[in-house]
Amino acid sequence: MISQTQIKNCAIALSLLVLSACSITQPSIDPDYYLLQSQALNETTVDSYSAQQVIVIGPLRFADYLMRSSIVAKHSDVEYNPEKFEQWAGNIEDEFQIALLKNLAQQQQDSFFVRHPGLFYVGNAKSLSVDVLRFDVNQQGLARLEAQWIWLEANGDVNAVGNFSQTLQAKDLSRAGATQALSQLITSFSERVSQDH
Repeated sequence: MISQTQIKNCAIALSLLVLSACSITQPSIDPDYYLLQSQALNETTVDSYSAQQVIVIGPLRFADYLMRSSIVAKHSDVEYNPEKFEQWAGNIEDEFQIALLKNLAQQQQDSFFVRHPGLFYVGNAKSLSVDVLRFDVNQQGLARLEAQWIWLEANGDVNAVGNFSQTLQAKDLSRAGATQALSQLITSFSERVSQDH
């Protein structure tokens, strides 16, 4: 016959077994992080810049569907999905602005580019504002960037405005290949807006 003590011990052991089984979790899948590529900044030390040489990059605005840490993949003309395990390594607005700034700094080495809002305030400087309307890659590896931009003079007068729309086939269908294609589109965009500076 089973004693009360044996039943209690068995119940305790069974409870511990159930609790330990509940505490075992599935291994989590860590997301992969991606960063837009851009050229390195040249190291410069400048005692003074004239107001005409300082250029503010920003403000930049992004379409709402891009405002997330996950990379957004285009599945059809009307279906876009955030990739759960493929994320931007930083805020996409900031990373796009940094890549644009670095590209412009390489292309126009006689100017000094700063971010808006940035490390320091620059009053009465020329500025480049950008609305990013589309910035994604479809399942076939076709990356696209659509944006509107405006160059403003230091006094607020419009210097130039334009639309940019370009697609580029990624070298491979990996997320790294897609990120490289998106980075190349930013380089093409910076070359285009440089023409009107």
